[in-house]
Amino acid sequence: MTEKKIYIVDNGLANAISFNLSENKGNLLENAVFMRLYSMGSSIYFYKNRKECDFIKIGKDGKKEAHQVCHDLSEEAVKKREFDGLIEACSELKIKSGYVITMSEEFEKTISGIKIKVMPFYKWALTKLND
Repeated sequence: MTEKKIYIVDNGLANAISFNLSENKGNLLENAVFMRLYSMGSSIYFYKNRKECDFIKIGKDGKKEAHQVCHDLSEEAVKKREFDGLIEACSELKIKSGYVITMSEEFEKTISGIKIKVMPFYKWALTKLND
């Protein structure tokens, strides 16, 4: 049996019915990314081996994309965890580049031959309009 993640169709609804007293911006951002990927009609998977990658999108053309979602990469331990998961998934699935979607950070970096594009959600979502 494989692990499953559950997403809700509306972040506003998630906030309205949530019993969580603290804000969970990371989960809301991940949910928004899922909904954008889902709206493209792509097949969406969760990757987990030694590390995790939030989304593997397989387009109608068979092209694979790896996506990590992280509200904030300011802590080195968080950045390492997100990058390591993306790199492992890309290496295993033979994907040459991947995305780390954040709230505000933007830069590119190549690690172990994998091009990592860190970009804010709004910019990523707008670049994906035609996918």
